Amino acid sequence: MKLMLLSDEPYIDYFGAPTSLKYYFFFDLTREIGPDNKTIPTSIRFSHPGETSDAPISKTGFIKIGEKISPLVIGNSDSQLVTNSSVTTTTSTNSANAGSANANAIMNAKGGFVDFTKVQQSGGTNAQTRTSVSTHTHKEQSGMFLLKREDEQAILEGKPFSIRLYMGSYPLTFSFNEENSKHLKNFLLSRPGVEQN
Repeated sequence: MKLMLLSDEPYIDYFGAPTSLKYYFFFDLTREIGPDNKTIPTSIRFSHPGETSDAPISKTGFIKIGEKISPLVIGNSDSQLVTNSSVTTTTSTNSANAGSANANAIMNAKGGFVDFTKVQQSGGTNAQTRTSVSTHTHKEQSGMFLLKREDEQAILEGKPFSIRLYMGSYPLTFSFNEENSKHLKNFLLSRPGVEQN
C-alpha cells in the first residue's frame, strides 16, 4: 500500500513570527504472507525528495498509537543526490530578401526593359539553431521500520496512529486521518483471495 502524507509542523521563525514547515513523504507499506496464511510484521518504507540543503533524517523516531509512544529504529537509510537534465532545441528559419536582386536588375538595365524571368534570385534561407540545457539537483532520502504485532492490533482496534521522524533537529509528524486509517486497517486485514470492503 502506498500513501503520501504531509508533515505540517508549527514553529517560530528567526524574527519571532509563527510559521510552519511542510514536508511531503511517501510511505510504502508491505507485508509477506506465507502459505499457511501466517503474516510477517508490516514493513514501512518512506522516501522524501527534498532540497539539497535538507538535513539528514535521523535513524531514530517514534510511533504513537492511542496514548502509547514507542521508539522506532530506522533501518536501510539512504541519502543521495539526484540530478535531472533537460535539453531544449529550437530552430528558426529566416528568408533572405529576394527583392534586392530585382532592384539591382532594374537599376542596371539598359533600354528601360527588364525581363524578370531572367533575373536570378539571390535570396535563400538562413536557419539558426539554439540549444539550451537545464539541470535540477535534489536530495532523495529514504529509510524503513517495522510495525510490531501489538502495534498492528492496536491500529485494528481503531486507535489513532502517527509517526514521528526527525530531519536534523526538526520534528516531522505524520498522522493517519480517518480515510488513511481505514485503508491501513483493510491492508492489515487483507489476505490472498479475500476481498476487502
